[in-house]
Amino acid sequence: MGRSTNGVASKKAYELGQTAAQALLVKHYFQNTESLGLSALVKDNFFFGNNSAERVGSYAVNYNLKARLTAFYEEGLAVDQLLSVFNKIADRIQLSQLDSIEFSKCLDHNLINFDDVLGSHKQTVYSQKRGKVVASGLRSAGKPRTSPVFLKEEMGLLTSLVTPYWEPLDQLKNNWTSTVLNSGFKSCHDLIAKVMTRRWQTLSRFAKLTTIRLQEIRATDPGSLKGTRKANITFDNVSATLRARTNPVEKFFRELLVVIPESELKTAVTKGLRKGKPKSPKDARLTLQTEIASMYLNMTSNPLKIEMPQHLIEVEDFDEQTIVKALNALTKVISLIGSITGQSNSTKRYTHLRQLPGRLGSVEAQTRSLARHLEDLTTVPKAVIKSAIDLDMMPINSPAALEIKAEQGASFVDEFLIKVQEIENINKEELSRNVTLSTLVSSRKQKLLEAKALLKASLKKLHG
Repeated sequence: MGRSTNGVASKKAYELGQTAAQALLVKHYFQNTESLGLSALVKDNFFFGNNSAERVGSYAVNYNLKARLTAFYEEGLAVDQLLSVFNKIADRIQLSQLDSIEFSKCLDHNLINFDDVLGSHKQTVYSQKRGKVVASGLRSAGKPRTSPVFLKEEMGLLTSLVTPYWEPLDQLKNNWTSTVLNSGFKSCHDLIAKVMTRRWQTLSRFAKLTTIRLQEIRATDPGSLKGTRKANITFDNVSATLRARTNPVEKFFRELLVVIPESELKTAVTKGLRKGKPKSPKDARLTLQTEIASMYLNMTSNPLKIEMPQHLIEVEDFDEQTIVKALNALTKVISLIGSITGQSNSTKRYTHLRQLPGRLGSVEAQTRSLARHLEDLTTVPKAVIKSAIDLDMMPINSPAALEIKAEQGASFVDEFLIKVQEIENINKEELSRNVTLSTLVSSRKQKLLEAKALLKASLKKLHG
């Protein structure tokens, strides 16, 4: 029972039956104990049926508890009745027959261990094999330590700042059983899940940042670096990119904010850099900027020859909810403008008439959504929009650029309507014969015009 699958084949029939009966008692104890639950059971498909992927060599391990408890009976009513009796007895007895020492051993043996819970948060790695995408293994959430697109010194600073997210869970691991019993398995599992989610989010942000840096490196020498992969970027490529920056300190500071949210910067500086506890978020920013400048100045290889910052790079203090609102709206606006542009570009004079109602409906919904998200941005201070743009490395660099981009989106709605009119003119005869289709096109077109009016009103507010 519990971790004993490999020894099943060597057990005699009556021993296997006894073990199966004990497994049933354990299962009912976990199920009826509020601090445990069935999810706290060790993964053992043979006795508990909770690990369908379990294998011994090339053979799958099947759930055999029922078969071992009723081995002397053929399948049928007698087996079901017998199993029902066993379950009722097990539900009543549970582990009451064990003394305290045996109980502790039984609990330790059948409680899922800490490392297995931690391991359940690994991510599947996929690869191509014979033209098919297949799972090729599991990946752990390891702390980011190196990347070809960053200097060793830059990565050292970044790794230090994210270290608080990788603080070991030794206290929980070393007192696993007692903590589960006192706090509950769900509470312990949720704590681990929260830590692991934060780690994966940080790794995702870091991956996004490496892509942003790669694009900047390629732009410094588009002739020879176009299409170059991250793995092929050299130290000289990175150094040339940094030297081309007007303000390397400010730029790298902004890059770090892609990985570490502004709201968590104070903790990152305190615990990661161990520079003492900053009195305010503003102090944390100044400490980090000074650290970045010192890092570049103290580089022994190929120094960048930059000066220490004479003033603080201002990042306004806004509540996180307002920043998140701005980020969400900006992301949606950029995405919707791209979608509307695509719809307009793909609609040609020869587009089939029967496709028009669908396209009109799609562009109308996107236009209304764009108007709504622009309306959201009109309720946010422009300084917040600027901070959100800087923090998320948007494909626009200022609130003014956002307004221009939004105007472009509106102009593509106009272009789309012109193309719709051209298609209607070409298909006048068919529309006159098909009243239903003609009515549907006119109705959808009118709704799009209404959506366009809402968009124009939102743009006017945004300009104001």
